This record gives sequence, structure tokens and C-alpha cells, in this order.
Amino acid sequence: GALTFIDQRVAEYIEFVAIPGDPEWTFQVYVYDRNLKQRSICGSGYLTIKLRDGRVEEADLWNTKPYSWSKGIGFLENKMKLNNEKEFLAIVKIFRGRSAERLEFKYPYN
Repeated sequence: GALTFIDQRVAEYIEFVAIPGDPEWTFQVYVYDRNLKQRSICGSGYLTIKLRDGRVEEADLWNTKPYSWSKGIGFLENKMKLNNEKEFLAIVKIFRGRSAERLEFKYPYN
């Protein structure tokens, strides 16, 4: 997927992954520390997909590890029906406490 660096309170990388399907795509967002070691995401997310024809699709991103007693490392995920789209702009918002990150990713990745 596409990777972007955020240098705020804690330096980290955010990865956006779009997995095509017909008709349902899977979208995932992962968080890595400054050493590119995956860690659980703290917070929730929202995904906006802007298609070339002007349509907009939106969905919540669900934390796959919502509770501290859940096993493994969590990430944000959801599915969306996009059929055979070849190109779009994905806007990912990650909410943590009072702060929010707004990240843009182009698909296909550049």
C-alpha cells in the first residue's frame, strides 16, 4: 500500500491498502512506529472515496482490535462496493482523542 509519514506528537507512518474486488473492495489502514514496526492504532477512522466521475462513497473504518484484551495488533478496516474502478482519491481521517489526522492517497499508488 501507500505509506505516509506523520511527525506530530509521536513520529509514525500510516499505510493505506486498497484490495480490489468485484464488486466489493477491502480498505485497510495500518500504523507503524518510526522504525517501521507495526503497532495497534488507537482511535477510529473514516474513509471518503472520490471517484473520477464525481461520485463520493463514504464509510467508517472499524478497529480490528477494539479492546485491550484482544489478541494481536489491530488496524482499521472496512469494505465498499466500487465494482471495477481503476482510479480514485482516498481521504482517510483518523481520530484520536481530540486530534484528527487527514491523509490523502491516490489509487493506483504513485
